[in-house]
Amino acid sequence: MSSYTYGQVLDIASDAESATLNAWNFNQDRGPANFDIKHLWTTSWIYELPFGKGKYFGSAGTRPQTNC
Repeated sequence: MSSYTYGQVLDIASDAESATLNAWNFNQDRGPANFDIKHLWTTSWIYELPFGKGKYFGSAGTRPQTNC
């Protein structure tokens, strides 16, 4: 499964130490946030491991017999 997201985060002040330049017009200070992530691509997959019940390794606590 794979997904891609394009986004934009706008704010007035990204952290607690930021202050507005004009207290009467907040839109003047509006811009991209410090934590803005424009492009985000996430991928995940499932892989079945070869051990456990009914598998090659670790089935019933014994090793499978090989014909060598």
